[in-house]
Amino acid sequence: METLIRTRSEAFLANVLTGLDDLDPDGLDRVLLTDADRVALAEQALSAAGRLQALAGVLVAEADRVAAPQAVVGVGTLSWLHDAQRMTRREAGRLLAAAQEMSSRPLLREATLTGAATPLQARAVTRVLAQLPEDLPDQKVRDAESMMVEFCAQFDSHELGRLARHLLEVIAPRSPRKRWNAASSAKPGTPTRCGISPSPLMGWGRS
Repeated sequence: METLIRTRSEAFLANVLTGLDDLDPDGLDRVLLTDADRVALAEQALSAAGRLQALAGVLVAEADRVAAPQAVVGVGTLSWLHDAQRMTRREAGRLLAAAQEMSSRPLLREATLTGAATPLQARAVTRVLAQLPEDLPDQKVRDAESMMVEFCAQFDSHELGRLARHLLEVIAPRSPRKRWNAASSAKPGTPTRCGISPSPLMGWGRS
C-alpha cells in the first residue's frame, strides 16, 4: 500500500482548511464568551490571517520562480491566478509583485511569517526600501531592511511609508543624492511630520 508523504506545509494547510470547515458558521460556540474572550479571539484571528496571507505570498513566489503553473496547467503565473483564484489580471499582478518583493527580503519575509509585521506593514517597508539609491552597498541595504523591520513594532503602515526620506540619513548620512537632502539637513532632536526624530545613537524613533 502506497503511503502518502506530505510536507509539513501541506499537512498544516490541510489541517487549517479542515478546522475552518468544522467551525459553526452561526458562531453558536461563542455565545458565552466574555468581552475579553472576544477581543482575544479576534486578535488571534487577525494575526493568523496576516501570517497565512504572508505564507500564501511566499508559496506563490516559489511556484512562479520554478514556473510550476506553466508545467501543471500550461499557463503563466498571472493567468493561473486569474483562472484558479478568480482574480483580475491587475489583482494577480499586484499579488505576484508583492510576493516576489517580500521573498527577496529575508528579514521582512521572516517577520511577516512570524507575525512580527503585518502584510500591510510589509508592503510599506518594501516601498520604502525600493526608494533607496541603486548604488547603495548591499550591507547598507540589509541594514535598512533590518531597521525597517524593527520599526514595524512601533509604527503602522502609513507611518512606515513616510520614513523613506529619513532612512538614508541613518544608513548612509553622507549620500550625495539630492532627493535625500531634506533628510540630511535634519538635526538630531528635530521633529518630523510623522512624529519621528533622528537619534544619534539609535537612528529614528518616536519624538
